[in-house]
Amino acid sequence: MIDHALVAPRGELVVPGNRWDLAERPAAQSPEVSVVVPYYQGAEQLALLLEGLRGQDFPSGRFEVLVADDGSPDPLDLGRFDTSGLRVRAFHQEDKGFRAAAARNLAAASAEGQVLCFLDQDTIPEPSYLSAISRLPGQLPDALVVGRREHADLAGWNAEGVRDWFSGKGPAPEILTAPEWLSREYRDTRDLLDAGENGYKYIISAVMACSTALFRELGGFDESFQQYGGEDWEFAHRAWNAGAVLAHEPRAVAWHDGPDWAGRSTPESRQAMKQDEKEALLRRIPESEVCARPDHPANLLLTWTGLTDVHNQAVQDVLDHLRAAPLNIAVQQNAQFGPQEQSRARFQATLHGMPEDPEQLTASIEDALTWLRHSGAGEVRLDEPRLTITATRARRRAERWQNSFPGRDLLDDLFGRVELASRLRTRTA
Repeated sequence: MIDHALVAPRGELVVPGNRWDLAERPAAQSPEVSVVVPYYQGAEQLALLLEGLRGQDFPSGRFEVLVADDGSPDPLDLGRFDTSGLRVRAFHQEDKGFRAAAARNLAAASAEGQVLCFLDQDTIPEPSYLSAISRLPGQLPDALVVGRREHADLAGWNAEGVRDWFSGKGPAPEILTAPEWLSREYRDTRDLLDAGENGYKYIISAVMACSTALFRELGGFDESFQQYGGEDWEFAHRAWNAGAVLAHEPRAVAWHDGPDWAGRSTPESRQAMKQDEKEALLRRIPESEVCARPDHPANLLLTWTGLTDVHNQAVQDVLDHLRAAPLNIAVQQNAQFGPQEQSRARFQATLHGMPEDPEQLTASIEDALTWLRHSGAGEVRLDEPRLTITATRARRRAERWQNSFPGRDLLDDLFGRVELASRLRTRTA
């Protein structure tokens, strides 16, 4: 595994592991940015957001603003807003309930920028916001960056008040408490440098940025989310699995109008909403340690090849052992998994031949997964080529950049490949 960034032919940076800190170099110029704002019946808040964007220290000619109206009863009319100095376009979708994910996708599909910056309508960016949050994805296309969301009581505020506040000529609003758990995780993970497989839980779409290329490769947000919350975690998990580099940029500060979600609802409604969100995520993000349920995605996909002339009962015994082990596994015999399954599972394995001892097989897989999780390696081979287990994120990032670095073993360069002594012994079927 290398300890430096690679420079692609067109100047993009590619880093090993989650080492966004290796991309610390000044850019020749600011990237072209598209700011995407989902909107619903919030004219006063949108006016403040537009004022925040008007005051950016980012070159005004290098960003556009795309506002997606999620079916407001009073449709969005940009003519009612002061958009001077800004390039603003509006998009509309039919009211079919809460569909922020679909609204973001609608606007992003028409984005002309190299970088997508997502801001919620009730969030006001500080003057240096776009410069700070677009720096990494502008140079490092694999980066998925989350800014710092602070909270203030902005009821009754107007554009002039925002200008005076940010310029230091007027008072600041009442500052509200930000969620401690999020601040703690950013601190403990060194701004997500040590993100790990649960780092996706610290990405919030209200202050998020990524390259347009990465967003489109992933297919955007999952539009089947039609309730508040969860679509950003699901997107961030798919991004991580696709080899994204997660980063927190504390200098990209945006102010949310009002308290955090926990302060805007009753304990009973929070519990109900959190349960709905949990169920929605469990249907899309695999549990890492438990046996798979039929309605939940697998964490490990195993393709079992070389199964000619094997007694059906022997095969069934192996399958029974695999499915009974705490591996959260799905198995295909001499066949490939579909793209959706591959996008969600964290690990993919290939087994060749018939193992003599099914219990040793499951123990060897458990050993390999433990190693992969703890070391951050991209691939483990046991008794090569009998069993190979690869982290999906390592495979996807290596595949994405392979044409830019012909002849290099990118999976090994960017994540590392390990040969392990195995408990497993196989015989050819």
